[in-house]
Order: sequence, then C-alpha cells, then structure tokens
Amino acid sequence: FTLLFLVRIPTDKSQLTRWSGTTKENSPSLDDIKSKLLVRVFINNCDTYIGHNIAEIIANAIPQATLKETTEPDEANSLTEEVADNVSSVSTDSFEIVGTVKNPLSPKPIWLTKVVEDDHELSISEEDFRRRVPHPNFHEHLQVEKSVIGSSNKENFITYVLACGLVYGHEENIFHYLFKDAWLCKQSVNCYGSGRNVIPTIHVKDLASIILNVIDRRPKIRYLVAVDNSNNTIREIAKSITYYLGTGKVNYMTKEDALLNESLPQAEYDKLVVNLRIEGIYVKEQMNIEWVAMSGLVDNVKKMIREYKEHRKLS
Repeated sequence: FTLLFLVRIPTDKSQLTRWSGTTKENSPSLDDIKSKLLVRVFINNCDTYIGHNIAEIIANAIPQATLKETTEPDEANSLTEEVADNVSSVSTDSFEIVGTVKNPLSPKPIWLTKVVEDDHELSISEEDFRRRVPHPNFHEHLQVEKSVIGSSNKENFITYVLACGLVYGHEENIFHYLFKDAWLCKQSVNCYGSGRNVIPTIHVKDLASIILNVIDRRPKIRYLVAVDNSNNTIREIAKSITYYLGTGKVNYMTKEDALLNESLPQAEYDKLVVNLRIEGIYVKEQMNIEWVAMSGLVDNVKKMIREYKEHRKLS
C-alpha cells in the first residue's frame, strides 16, 4: 500500500537575499523569483485513481497551510519568512505538479505542469537501508522504496515513502467492486475468505492532507505510516456497503474460487486478504490534519456512498 512521491523545495537563500539589494535595472523579474520559490511535487501515475486524486488536491492547496496553529514544527524552516522580509510581494502560494502517466495517450490534466517519462534504471545502494525480507510478491516493491529514499538530497531534493492503508473515497478503487455490485442490487457482494482479516485503510483526501503536511513540515523521519483509526475487517466493510446500498447480503468465497475470477487481479486479491493492524503514531501526533474519515469507512459509509454516486455521476 506504499505511496511514493518526491518534493523539491527551494533552498537557495543566498540568492534570494542578494535579490533584495539589486537595482531596478538588474533585478530579476517576478517570474524569475517565483520560479525560485516554487514548491514542486512529483507524483507517479497521475492518470490513475490515487495519483489523480492526490495530485489534484495538492495542486489546489496552499503551501504551508498545515503549519497554522502549530507550535512545535518538526523541522524549522524560515525560508518563507526570509523571503517575505526581502521580497515582500512574492510568496509560495501554489504547488507545481510534475509526474508520470501510466497511459501516454491519457489527456493531460490542467493542473499537471509537466509529464515526466519513467526512468527504470535507478541505481540504489543497500548499505543505508534496514534489511527486510518481503513476501515474494513484493520484492520489487521494496526495491522501489529503497530507490526513492536513497535518492534523497538534504539540500534541495527530499524524498519520503508513505506506507498507506487501502485507499477509499471519491469514485473508489480497490473497493469499487463492492459499491458497484451493491448499486446494481446483485443478490450479494463477494467477500474473499472468512472476512475476519483486518484491513488498514485511509480516505484519499486524508492521504492528500498527510502529504501536504509532509511537504510543509519536512520531517526527519523518511518512512511514514498513513492509516485511519478503523481496524475494520473486510467482512465489516462489505456488510456496511451492501446494507446501505444493496441487498445486505454477503457471499464468502474460498481462495480457490476467488482466484478463478478473471476480473480479480492477483495484486488486488493479496490486498483484500491481508490481515494487519498498524497505527500511524507520528502522523496523528505530529501533523495538523482535518480528517474526513478518521474513524474509517464503516463509520462513514453513508458519506462514502454519497461520494461514490457523485463522482460516478449516479442518480
């Protein structure tokens, strides 16, 4: 459930200070100054469910807004104040979104400044990372995490890895089949296995809020857990959705029957049968988040159904 994103934050304070003493003839233009102050965010696969929603939310957010009403920021950053003193008419009032797209033929969203081609030849070093032994299905996933953290540069290029729960909300993604089957009033919705496994989750807007906090605060810790407080089982999630949207019935499928379903990719099945209780202590204690669904999908299922109908344009 890992989300990868990169942040480039302006740090050339000496150049910004020099600008304050320039004359009208040799002073830089407003666009030049803004380019130095821009907070640039790279997001992978901007045309997919998570990438699209996260990128659009951040593109419409205000830098450093999450720092309001906080007294102990994790890593002090006085760049904005220095710039305000030296160049009073300029501020970091927006984010610049750059990133990749999974489908090159996808239309470019208006908030995506630049499409970056994928680079599959990132070099990494094993020396700086904790040794972990992942499930065979996730060896490549772990390598990507190490690549991202290993590419961090403290001066002007900071990278983070967010280990997030299954993302829900808006038009839905991993739980779309539950909403869809319930909306179509099928006899029952499918639940794989006994349904007693606990699945960590997080709403897509809450995930975006955490990312904005990371961008603004630049915490020293590079690996963060992003989950809500729910600890719901997949059976509870399925029951709540079909109760309010469908027939209220759940069909429990064995692993063998589930894998015979050609419309269910192996990767999605692995996520739906995971049994994991995790807690994002740092996120909840150190970040300023206006939670949309802190208590989880089940407690907010009516709101999620309204979101689903709205984003899917259902009556």
